Amino acid sequence: MSALDRRLNAYRPDLAAESLKGLVEAPHFVKGTPAQIAVGLADLKQRPDAAARIDSQLLAGEKVTVYEEKDGWAWVQSADDNYVGYVETAALRQQVLDPTHCVGVLRTFVFPQPDLKDPPIDVLSMGAQVCITAREGNYLSRADGGWVYAPHLAAPDQTERDFVATALTFMRLLAWGIVASRAG
Repeated sequence: MSALDRRLNAYRPDLAAESLKGLVEAPHFVKGTPAQIAVGLADLKQRPDAAARIDSQLLAGEKVTVYEEKDGWAWVQSADDNYVGYVETAALRQQVLDPTHCVGVLRTFVFPQPDLKDPPIDVLSMGAQVCITAREGNYLSRADGGWVYAPHLAAPDQTERDFVATALTFMRLLAWGIVASRAG
């Protein structure tokens, strides 16, 4: 059998995804269970160790398949880019929610109450997916808990699809930072 890229195919010497049966050798094959990233950002590690190298990062709302959970870590495969690795189980939720919105700005905060002056409890990056359950003024409540400033969210089908426009948004932020640092 030919070797598959372990970063994109869920197999290890002791365990593999059921879909790889006949393609890789492993004593156990599992179907896996669906889950979703429940925190703003989760590091996808090469090993189940906080000090391990990061292969990728998963944003809130991203769907994964969990093949194993052990000692506070889950061995997963991302549904978006197929990357395989370990995330802390605390970063996952078993209930998979369909997103109603996604973050349309570079970054936004999650507040414990619909109040800008409360200390944030999490940060969501552009592209993070959220399921909204309620509205209070200019804030939307997430199914995961916490409130997000409504103008920072967009319908999933209304996000910027133009890569150049997105890059320009990042460049404007960089230019603003340079100007602000020189002024201070």
